[in-house]
Amino acid sequence: MTRRGIFLFWLFCILALNAYATNYAILLGTNTYEYNLNSLRYAEKDVADMEQTLRSLGFEVQTITGSRLTKVAVKAAIKRLADKSIWEDLLVVYFSGHGGGNPKGLYTYYSEVEGDSEYYTQEQLIGDMRLFKGKRALILDACLQGITTKDWERKQSLGVREAIESGELDLFVAAGNSQQLANDGAVVNGKRIENGIVTYLLLEGIKSGEIDFDNDKTVRMGDVAQYITRMSEKVAMSVAQKPEAMTNSPSFQLFKVQGSQAVTTPQNTKGSFEVKSSPSGAKIEIGGTAYGNTPRSFEADPGSYSVTLRMEGYEDYQETVRVEAGKSQTLTAYLKKKTSIVQTPTTPTPSGMARVKGGSFQMGSNEGSSDEKPVHTVTLMYDYWIGKYEVTFNEYDTYCAATGKSKPSDEGWGRGTRPVMNVTWWDAIGYCNWLSEREGLKKAYDDKGNLLDKSGKVTTDITKVEGYRLPTEAEWEYAARGGQNSKGYKYAGSNDLNEVGWYWQNSGDKWLPGTDNDWDEDKIKANKNKTRLVGEKKPNELGLYDMSGNVWEWCHDWYGGYSSVTQTNPVGPSSGAYRVNRGGSWYDFAQGCRAAYRGCSTPTFSNFNLGFRVSRTVF
Repeated sequence: MTRRGIFLFWLFCILALNAYATNYAILLGTNTYEYNLNSLRYAEKDVADMEQTLRSLGFEVQTITGSRLTKVAVKAAIKRLADKSIWEDLLVVYFSGHGGGNPKGLYTYYSEVEGDSEYYTQEQLIGDMRLFKGKRALILDACLQGITTKDWERKQSLGVREAIESGELDLFVAAGNSQQLANDGAVVNGKRIENGIVTYLLLEGIKSGEIDFDNDKTVRMGDVAQYITRMSEKVAMSVAQKPEAMTNSPSFQLFKVQGSQAVTTPQNTKGSFEVKSSPSGAKIEIGGTAYGNTPRSFEADPGSYSVTLRMEGYEDYQETVRVEAGKSQTLTAYLKKKTSIVQTPTTPTPSGMARVKGGSFQMGSNEGSSDEKPVHTVTLMYDYWIGKYEVTFNEYDTYCAATGKSKPSDEGWGRGTRPVMNVTWWDAIGYCNWLSEREGLKKAYDDKGNLLDKSGKVTTDITKVEGYRLPTEAEWEYAARGGQNSKGYKYAGSNDLNEVGWYWQNSGDKWLPGTDNDWDEDKIKANKNKTRLVGEKKPNELGLYDMSGNVWEWCHDWYGGYSSVTQTNPVGPSSGAYRVNRGGSWYDFAQGCRAAYRGCSTPTFSNFNLGFRVSRTVF
């Protein structure tokens, strides 16, 4: 191929990708609050006005207002979009309401003071947005949210400037600097406005076309940053605030303008998808109706379609395809042969571990967070062992002494048979590899965190891994639920968390009354809550202790969204930004200690409520 041909080929690819990009917006705001914060006049109007404008520009918009504005709801909305995002997409998170400065963050509906459980810090919000694969923009029409690097928190804070410079965030707009309050309506240049200042500037700039700073009929992130910077000088003469903006992607296109009005390109009203399978020739059913065999293409109206593939000798494959107007996609199914569960009942169980017999279960919950859905069938076609207890300081300190590794902090609470904490995911798999080698087993992980089979080759087949490892997320939940002995409890071993787990209400000097809504960090500290010795509570149906509460537990998997498709021997996504945590802790809500509840952290994260337990495949 000639150089010209290569250039045209890649140009076509880039244009094709951009054609299928989607702009998403999550708009947040509330006029009233449950507790003592003053009511606002225009926060929810800000959301409504932004929604109307962004929808006209082709954005897919979700609004969360009033009493629905909780931290859990926002996290769930971000995760839902992150799971389906591609690198060319855009996510705008917009907030209008009360903001705080110590630490910097946003008051949701149930927030009462800065730093309480419902207070959404900038660092937390930016961290949650990192799950989204494409470009990320954060617009805060609230007090005290300007660009700052000051660390107000216990751990090192990721300031907005660092987030922009590192690529964690691509565009940031704030109503004022880090010391300025934000007006809820004002008189600007002699005109009374019924919006927050930043909202007003954005709406007016889009309506008039002034936001197209370089007048090239295309609005980019750089245009928005320059427009806000220029207009901040003008509004500063009328109100005591000076909006700020910063971007690292000035050339990223947001939308087109025509004349004095911003517009978006009309889209097709239908979408299409192609269904393929390996091996090919599988029977296709859509919504229970047969449509021939794979491969085959379909054109359809926007909506969700349940696709089932069937082939003799293979397990049925089911997945929901979401069709969007003007877009095409391909569903490729890798069918799995039907096999029987492997049983090796004569293999002795290692000391301190319990044997979990393979089987099928319903993973997830319809009663919890959105990332616990959809409930789906998981089959583990092998037996495995899992630690009866969380790894203790005694055990981990032995590893540190043998390898020269620094011992993690016990926060002054004592070591011994308390669960080890303040360990990263990398620390946990290092312990697993050391334990394997000490017992003459092949190690389970390479230095990149990949699973290894008995011959030392990278594998994704968990049944080929001989050494000690972290449990997969599916193994963890199946074991927490009691495996084949499950009685269907909400927590690991009981419907009463106090019987089986340590959490925020019972892990201190005295019982803290109330519900999860009464969680209070100051009360927890005053009550001297902390980890407890492993094995003090009642075990679950398999004889496993502290699967609910005490410390969160690292799992092997990268964190990702669930699918309705039946899973067999899953090991999670092939890559990601976060590793799964399970089980809740002494510090956390009862809700987080449920068998189905999911948490996640970056692999390098450590904390005073995060540890692990080990697992091994039965050979």
